[in-house]
Amino acid sequence: MLRQIRFFLQNIERGRAMEFLHSLVEFHRIRGSSGYDAALDFLKGQLNLAGIENEVFEFPLDGETYYWTWKMPPAWEAKGGRVTLLTKNPIVICDYSKNPICLVPGSSSIHGRFPLVSVATGTKESDYKQDVRGKVVLATGHPSLVYPLAVEKYGARCILFDFMPAENKSIGRTKFLLPDLYSYAGMFPNIGEAGAAFTITHRAARDIRRRLSRGPLEVEVIADAENFKGKGRVLIARIPGRDPDGPVVVAHLCHPSPGANDNASGAALAAEMAITFYRLIAKGDLPQPSKTLTFLWVPEMFGTVALAHEKPDMVRMFLTGIDLDMVGENQEITKGPLIVEMTPWSIPCFMGCLVAALLDELARSKAVKLPDSWAFEVRDFNGGSDHYILSDPTIGVPTTMIGHWPDLYYHSSGDTPDKVSPDEMAIVGAVASTALWLVSWEHDMVNRVIKYLIDCAEKRLSAEAGGSSPERLSLLWAQRREGALSYAVTREEPYRVVAEVDRGFAELAKRFGIDDLFFTVGGPVYRRNFKAPLYMRTFFASNPDAHRRFVERITRDQEYARGVVEAVFLTNGRRSFQEIMEFLAAEYPLVNLDDIRELFLALREADMIEQVS
Repeated sequence: MLRQIRFFLQNIERGRAMEFLHSLVEFHRIRGSSGYDAALDFLKGQLNLAGIENEVFEFPLDGETYYWTWKMPPAWEAKGGRVTLLTKNPIVICDYSKNPICLVPGSSSIHGRFPLVSVATGTKESDYKQDVRGKVVLATGHPSLVYPLAVEKYGARCILFDFMPAENKSIGRTKFLLPDLYSYAGMFPNIGEAGAAFTITHRAARDIRRRLSRGPLEVEVIADAENFKGKGRVLIARIPGRDPDGPVVVAHLCHPSPGANDNASGAALAAEMAITFYRLIAKGDLPQPSKTLTFLWVPEMFGTVALAHEKPDMVRMFLTGIDLDMVGENQEITKGPLIVEMTPWSIPCFMGCLVAALLDELARSKAVKLPDSWAFEVRDFNGGSDHYILSDPTIGVPTTMIGHWPDLYYHSSGDTPDKVSPDEMAIVGAVASTALWLVSWEHDMVNRVIKYLIDCAEKRLSAEAGGSSPERLSLLWAQRREGALSYAVTREEPYRVVAEVDRGFAELAKRFGIDDLFFTVGGPVYRRNFKAPLYMRTFFASNPDAHRRFVERITRDQEYARGVVEAVFLTNGRRSFQEIMEFLAAEYPLVNLDDIRELFLALREADMIEQVS
């Protein structure tokens, strides 16, 4: 397979991909904004120049429209903003014209002088013992937890966030070690609500607290911004095959400027891959594919949900997917490995194992000179990008994410093009393109692919054997087998795949002592009354205190967060409640099942699930 990877490595143009990236980082790409639209129009123009078929799907961003449980937020536009500390020699704390990321999306216009107070985290009622009405508050807590209390409940006019998401001491990602970064934050107000927020550097926040300890402070806050009824836009491009179905590549186009790795890298690479495929076919270096390749550039999650809701016939044609999200990092600078994130066990798929095997083969071959510190890892499903939407079994497009985690400059003003590696973009592009070729073209590599999938399962089973329960090993074997079998739907002779996969997995079962897996039969069976993942803002809309506790919980307990997502995914109207509990106990042994039972009770009370037997 190395020959095919090298073929794509030679044809993907690093320079062009980087030109795309440098163009995209100039746009402040907040969903529904003129900057996002300009970025999309730029990519559309590049596709048009290449001759690639494309279209734009539009959907409302109005704060009113629901797609299943997902309420579409308003569009947002900003023209400027600045916070100035009014001292003898006024100090500009943040300036939108220099760092647009510092004005929090969702902010509305404000202009005036206000008292400034500190409220510690700002996430607890006890943080508001002092009166904050009509004032500017400095807070360290999670923005989605601070805003409902500070602005909605207690009447603050503006928030200054001294906040860094996803701090990670192991790579030096703390606001104490990176005191001059502005972080990306977001709010979800309704149209007409008066509230504004800025993120400030930790260095500025420390200075403010020192000054507050000596006496009152006042700030001048200016923001020219509005939430309004607008449109979201999704760019769709196709490389037509003989059949209308086939794989999909998705990359989110949104995020503040610069957002080089997150996610100008994914958006730029997707465009370069589409152009490369089209050019190779036009030159005769590749025949027409048997399966259609589709490329999507979306406002993250909201655009994918809207497309699935409004264009179900299109999405139904997607057999599997690759999500490109943060795919061009210079690991020596950003400190995190490239990751291949598998689909949830509730929707097994071959794609994760295939991409991982291709990356491993390339890395071991020394065909590309890589820094000694370069690494990639295969990880279980975590969500957090558009693969989370597509991989929900009710949407039914099992999608593997290629990305990075952790990242020293994640969601910050430091996410600039100098942190991007053109070589890694090319590596990811070549590997992803090879995986797509193995899905969309007919070839003589079927047995090689099957071996990759069996080897992938064997490696994981070997790692788990001796330390996992028999139930977990059996479930893991069954899910990897089902994922390998899913490759058959891409082939003209699927029976060949089925026969070889069954033979290989029978040998694995014998080697690892895998017994048939039986879940408890009987008990209540529930089905969801909605499609796509459950949008928790909607679920907790009438209970902000419960929402605050939930956000705090999932922030500190990733196993719980994954268990909640998978429990919803498993609720399909066929599995019994007890079967779901046993499945989760095997997949996520550390999850407290009492928490999942509470979730089901709450979903029943909210009429989001119903008992069918």
